[in-house]
Amino acid sequence: AVNWTITELNLSNQADRKFDDEAVNVLCGGLQKNESLHTLRLGNNGLTSDCCRGLGELLKCHPNLGKMEVYLNKQIGAAGFKLLAEGLESNSRLRILNFSDTSPGKEGGVALKSSLWKQYKNTKKLIEETTKALKEC
Repeated sequence: AVNWTITELNLSNQADRKFDDEAVNVLCGGLQKNESLHTLRLGNNGLTSDCCRGLGELLKCHPNLGKMEVYLNKQIGAAGFKLLAEGLESNSRLRILNFSDTSPGKEGGVALKSSLWKQYKNTKKLIEETTKALKEC
């Protein structure tokens, strides 16, 4: 048997195929146990803040997701960015988050900034503790 490993999933430009918020949430539920995925692309699908429930949960638990692109989904607003921000707080792997041409609004921007700051502080603390432990060896 052949073992296929998916490292990149590109479902951008699928709005005409009924790829919507519900489909994203179902997909994210299935991807939570996938450890090989590094890149998820969902750009230009007419998605709204409702899809961010699944995306936020995926960010919380996925161990290797390094890039998420959800560009050109203009209906993703503050409520969606708040859900994403919750997921980002516990994600230390994500390096690229592309939400160009979306509308986070002030509340969404503040939530995103806050979660990224918490992530930075947690990472900094981990580095300091590791450095201290190594010096004691």
